[in-house]
Amino acid sequence: MRRRSRSRGFTLVEVLVAIALLALLTGLAWRGIDGLLRARTVGAESVALSSRLQTALAQWERDLSELQDSQVVPALDYDGRALRFTRRSAEGLQVVVWWVDEGRWWRWASTPVTTQPNLLAAYRRSQQTSTLTPQALPVLDGVGTWQLAYFRLNAWTNAMSSADLEASSATAPKAPTPGNPPANPPGVNPNPGEARATLPAGIRLRLVFEGGHGVGGPLVHQVLVPGGT
Repeated sequence: MRRRSRSRGFTLVEVLVAIALLALLTGLAWRGIDGLLRARTVGAESVALSSRLQTALAQWERDLSELQDSQVVPALDYDGRALRFTRRSAEGLQVVVWWVDEGRWWRWASTPVTTQPNLLAAYRRSQQTSTLTPQALPVLDGVGTWQLAYFRLNAWTNAMSSADLEASSATAPKAPTPGNPPANPPGVNPNPGEARATLPAGIRLRLVFEGGHGVGGPLVHQVLVPGGT
């Protein structure tokens, strides 16, 4: 009598073990893929941030390299919030303002001017930083605070500290009061020899980034100032 052969199937325990192993391998594979995607995203964001940062610093350096003292308005002035200065361009002089507000580093530049009254008007407008934002360019996002220091007499000092002074025939303009126009042409010092601030030899910029942004910590960048002492 011939004996029947019976094929042995998988038991329930074996099936459950196989399913568990498959689920474990799938989870590990997914974690690996997710890690690669996250690394790729972080890398792309880092490259984009680096590109924006390089562009912003290039504009910052270019502005300061073209700094020009008009002897009509302050050539360089920092009030603790904004840095404003005059720079030369092919079409004339511009008033440029850099400041940090609402997590952004902003830049505003006036249209080039070639006359003293227009330069005075552009400078007065630049002092109203809150009204410049609609026409300003946000050059960098994620900036929390910034600090500036000037290099004078072989040492770095706070940009708001007392500056060295030199004799000059011009001083910063003062706005005339209603009904009392200035006795002298706008921006011209009636007392030659009155002191005005000298330009520093260099400017050190320190940007502190907000959480989730930045390049691994505060950024420090130094620029030489043409004609500085």
